[in-house]
Amino acid sequence: RPELVDEAYAQIIKQMTNNPRAESIEKLWHLLAGMCNCVPASKYLLLVVGTWLHQQTGLYSSQAWFCLQSLQRSSARETRRKSGPSFMEIESFKNYTPMLCRLCTVDGTQKAFKIDSSTTVREAIHTFCDRIGLPHLRRNQYCINIMHSEGVIERVAQTAGFIADLMRILEGVIQPDAKLCVTQYLFLKRRQPIEDSQLLTLLFGQLRLELLQGSLPCEEEDAIKLGAILLQYFTGDYVEGKPVNLSEFLPAHIISSGNHDELRKRLQIEHFTLMGNSKEKSVSQFVSHC
Repeated sequence: RPELVDEAYAQIIKQMTNNPRAESIEKLWHLLAGMCNCVPASKYLLLVVGTWLHQQTGLYSSQAWFCLQSLQRSSARETRRKSGPSFMEIESFKNYTPMLCRLCTVDGTQKAFKIDSSTTVREAIHTFCDRIGLPHLRRNQYCINIMHSEGVIERVAQTAGFIADLMRILEGVIQPDAKLCVTQYLFLKRRQPIEDSQLLTLLFGQLRLELLQGSLPCEEEDAIKLGAILLQYFTGDYVEGKPVNLSEFLPAHIISSGNHDELRKRLQIEHFTLMGNSKEKSVSQFVSHC
């Protein structure tokens, strides 16, 4: 309720005015920092709070500046946060510093950059793309998934949310290796092959993971072709008698429903036809066939 939010701002400012207890003032600044980041004042009180913060100089000027910047960002948001602050956010409020966000791709490429409570998923994705040289795709084709070594835990298929909400969900994930991973979730028909190497690498890793998990729908014949391309990419040219672990190249449902020896033979025959293909060509073939 907006009136309760305004009342909270008024009470915090009132209790900090002429308060002789330094410990009490410090805790009130922590609370005000959280309010400015997560629950902005109404438009009727916004100017009053902003003016009061601007007037704070001397001992608490850095805290006031952090709160003022946070209030400006949060009041400009078009939507409300879906959850309360994460542990990392609370620490940032207490230290009056930005948070550090780490994003990665399925191939392990990782970048860290500073964010605040108002940073949107879209802003985070654009920053990440700029850092690794990934092209910006139209129509919000990228999203962020919460992933661990065994695959996707939770899909996030919109860019209107806040990255801090995802980081809060990540804190509740039991798996210690869980991470925020940028993937492409909207595939549009292309008139020309993909030439950007960074985008190809992103799609190759993502599609390989989805193929092996069974979340990429395909017939057995297509699965064999894709598995053979993976075999060429990871092991090189076909060598007679070389053992092949089916689980590394085919979806589990294809393996469980077919004869292992027959699947392995078909995979090796298809692999034989790909002899001479480079890693770059294998990546392009795999993404194109997917």
